Amino acid sequence: MQITLVMLAAIFMSANGAYAGLFDDLKTSAADDLSMKFSAAQKAGSPMSLTGNRQAVALPDKPAMDMAGVPACHKPIVDIRDGGAIYKNGVLLGLGAADYKVGCTDNVAWMDRTGYLYRNADRIGYGVKEYKITFFTGDVVWLDGYKYLYKNNDRMGSDVKNYDITALCGDVVWADDSGYLYRNTSRMGSALKEYKVIARTGDVIWADNYGYLYRNTSRMGSDVKEYKIAVITGDVAWMEASSILYKNGNRISVDARDYSLDRNGKLTWKDSTGALHLD
Repeated sequence: MQITLVMLAAIFMSANGAYAGLFDDLKTSAADDLSMKFSAAQKAGSPMSLTGNRQAVALPDKPAMDMAGVPACHKPIVDIRDGGAIYKNGVLLGLGAADYKVGCTDNVAWMDRTGYLYRNADRIGYGVKEYKITFFTGDVVWLDGYKYLYKNNDRMGSDVKNYDITALCGDVVWADDSGYLYRNTSRMGSALKEYKVIARTGDVIWADNYGYLYRNTSRMGSDVKEYKIAVITGDVAWMEASSILYKNGNRISVDARDYSLDRNGKLTWKDSTGALHLD
């Protein structure tokens, strides 16, 4: 069976909520059907209860994907037993576990009941507000109660407003309260209005408060009225306030009134007469 990006999205969403936001635009009926097949894994990936008998969770490996650069998904078997002892593949990691998260590597991120955060058997933090594990690198990204952002033991920034993780390479894209945008510890821009991470490519598309549009650190356009992203191909289309329509670096029309860009990068638009055009 051929495994498409849509199916990949469904696997990611069912396995770990950390990446659900990256794949919202990929939800189709096929993805929904596949999500039902992985409902057991979805339940297993949620925080574990400490009550009741021993709870063993065997998350099955997923087959290698049919896209270049996407590795196979190999999950560890995580087991929280009575009293909170947590095991990975039968080896004790620690005691007093409250919940855990896994990705597609052999790594486990978990918290104990006193608020300490661990990566496998190593303690990496305390006072954690929220945490995620990167899918294919196994890094633990977490935010503390003082709005400091960390990857594993390393502090990445402060006054964090929001953050996302690129699905394949594990980069952390985040914005602070002052309107600066970062990838990991490198500043990408300022006067941030909004940003979006393209799941497949890892590119960051963002707009500033002055009407400029960027892909990562490269300016794409100015006087931008609105923009749309093809979530599979990574194409970007936007319209200037003067009704000029662009796709990536190419001017498409000087008389556009409405347009759409599908997930595969196909652009359609209408001109001032109502005539429909295809890219």
